[in-house]
Amino acid sequence: MKKMIFMLSSFALLLCGCVTHYVVDDTCRLQIGNDTQNYTVTSFSVVSKDNEIVWISDDVEPGEKSKVSERDFVGSFTVRLKMSGSSKVDTTFKQRFDGGSVFLQIVEDDGVIEIHRR
Repeated sequence: MKKMIFMLSSFALLLCGCVTHYVVDDTCRLQIGNDTQNYTVTSFSVVSKDNEIVWISDDVEPGEKSKVSERDFVGSFTVRLKMSGSSKVDTTFKQRFDGGSVFLQIVEDDGVIEIHRR
C-alpha cells in the first residue's frame, strides 16, 4: 500500500512539473529569418531607457535564419533591429514576447522592411 501511494505521489509531482512548464514559461526562444534580398541583419536587441541588451548578434545574411537564442524576456518590449546593405536600417518597434518560441520573419516589400511574427 505504501509503495502504491509513493508511486501515485511521484506521478502527480511529475505531472505537475510538466503542466507548469507549459503554463508558466518564463523564457523566450527567438529566431530571425531574413527574407530580404539586399540587407544583412547585424543585430536584434531589447532597448530600455538606459541600456540595450543584444539578443541576436550574429549576422543573418539574406535568405538565412539566425541561431535560436534564449533569453528571460517575457512581456512587451521596445526592440531594435539593425541592418546593413544597399542602405543602413536602424529601427525600433514594440514587440510582445509571451514565452515559448518566436520566429520573426523580416521581409522587404517595395523597399519597405516589414517584420512578420510566425
